[in-house]
Amino acid sequence: MRREMIKTKSLAARIWLILTALILGLILCISLIYLVVFQKVHEKTEGRNLMYLHNIMKNGEPQEQQIFEKSEFLKESDHFIWLGPEKQESNSPEYGTKYEMDTGPLREEFVKFAQGVVQGEMNGKLFKTSIQGRTYLIVISSVPQGYLISSAPLDFEFTILYIVLFVSCLFIFAGFFASKIIAKNIARPLKELEDFTSRIAAREFGPPVDVHREDEPGRLACAMNKMQEDLRRADQEEKVFLQSISHDLKTPVMVIMSHAEAILDGVYIGSLKNTAQVIKDESARLARKINQLLYFNTLGYSLEYSDKSEEIDLGLLVSQTVSRIKVVNPDLDWDTETVPFFIRCDADKLTVAIENILDNAIRYADTRISVKLREGSLEIYNDGPSIPQEKLDRIFVNMYKDKTGNFGLGLSISRKIFNYYGASVSVVNRTPGVSFMIRFSDENKISGKSGQ
Repeated sequence: MRREMIKTKSLAARIWLILTALILGLILCISLIYLVVFQKVHEKTEGRNLMYLHNIMKNGEPQEQQIFEKSEFLKESDHFIWLGPEKQESNSPEYGTKYEMDTGPLREEFVKFAQGVVQGEMNGKLFKTSIQGRTYLIVISSVPQGYLISSAPLDFEFTILYIVLFVSCLFIFAGFFASKIIAKNIARPLKELEDFTSRIAAREFGPPVDVHREDEPGRLACAMNKMQEDLRRADQEEKVFLQSISHDLKTPVMVIMSHAEAILDGVYIGSLKNTAQVIKDESARLARKINQLLYFNTLGYSLEYSDKSEEIDLGLLVSQTVSRIKVVNPDLDWDTETVPFFIRCDADKLTVAIENILDNAIRYADTRISVKLREGSLEIYNDGPSIPQEKLDRIFVNMYKDKTGNFGLGLSISRKIFNYYGASVSVVNRTPGVSFMIRFSDENKISGKSGQ
């Protein structure tokens, strides 16, 4: 449940949570380092200072003692003589003037601690103990009068920790506003892109999104602007295609219907046989267009999952295709020149691709068509009119309409088939005429067989 709530939070909330977690983690690490490392170092340092002062007092150097006791830690230090378990009395002026004897309730606690320490192990050693809820460092050394006991409270220095916590709270407070600024800076273009995408999804093509950035959101905006332009063009081409196809399919249907009604009414022009032939021709034309449309619609799937790939001689395939299709217009001058070129593909689909280009050549040729297959390059030339330069790049578009006003899918189907088998297709204006150039890459060629 909590994970689902986090997933639904806004970007600003996520950034705030991340920054807060990082700051809290930093605070925790600093606190642990302070409590574990700093206090250990502090204890070791102050223990060394107490032992140093203990030795000064033990050796009778009062001036150095006064100077050293000015330190922050040792100003609460206490030094006194414990007579020892035997309670020996001493009137020695030397020690009596320097140290106080063991009196007072706190000193009694130190004496009790000293009594609990084995005598042989306590001489000049540093001990740490808790007395009356406070931690003390204690040094005990044997002196002529008994035992010199030096003590100092070891208080944890919480001031720095409080400062760290205070500064951390300031960081959390500042991080909250910083995260809002950062999130707003990041989320604003993303929100614009979200709205922009929603408009595109609804096919509401408007002005490009304006994001003046060079980072990832800026590059995403450029990509989405390009996507909108491509979708706008595709949408326009689709509308033109639907208009063209509806008109092109409607024409033969109207011709068929009108001639059929003429037969029924007995008012047909010419003989009944001629009228029936018109119906048959228009039906074949309509069927051809529908089949072509269906073929194009299923071509991608058919190519992807075709299992008819085989080794073929492209030269032989081209020669057979030209021989079969030139009967459509035997009056043209056909010039065919091929060489053996072995590739692996689906022969039926490659035949369709070549037939479509030849069919286009027959439609526009004046007197001559030339088909030449050289090593890895097929050129299909016709001496018809040139194609306007601005239309050369659009002739293979599946919704392109030619100068007669009819739509055509043949060239688009051909390019899709050739491209699938790794061949490039282009069209070049000649003087006079037009050439379609199909170039097969070396990856298509079956080694050791081409040109044999």
